[in-house]
Amino acid sequence: MVGQIIPLLFPGSKRLGRGAFKTAYRVSSTARSLVLKAARSRHIRRDLHLYKTIPGGVRNRYFAKIYWGTKYCLLQKYGSEKKVPPETRKKLSAKGRQLGLSDIRDDNIRWVDGRFKIVDANPR
Repeated sequence: MVGQIIPLLFPGSKRLGRGAFKTAYRVSSTARSLVLKAARSRHIRRDLHLYKTIPGGVRNRYFAKIYWGTKYCLLQKYGSEKKVPPETRKKLSAKGRQLGLSDIRDDNIRWVDGRFKIVDANPR
């Protein structure tokens, strides 16, 4: 149902695809690249909880900012797709493990605000 409402709320939005649990929609914004993720409430709750458990001083340095979340959706910075250098992936994976994150791979890393950041992860 969310997929039917998104074009009405966000004209110019585009469906990016579906992962294992969430469907992503690119939301048009003149200032930045944003994505609206829609999923079952437990998956959205897990992502929001995971984001909030990362300490505030490093949260937005390594993880793409989440602006808000509702029961079934969350709005997040998304950035652009770029080839991730192996040393950057290793660095982000190591930092993610230190912060209690897993599943940090090239598909979950994007170029956001001039640096590579994690856009999706799972708790360990």
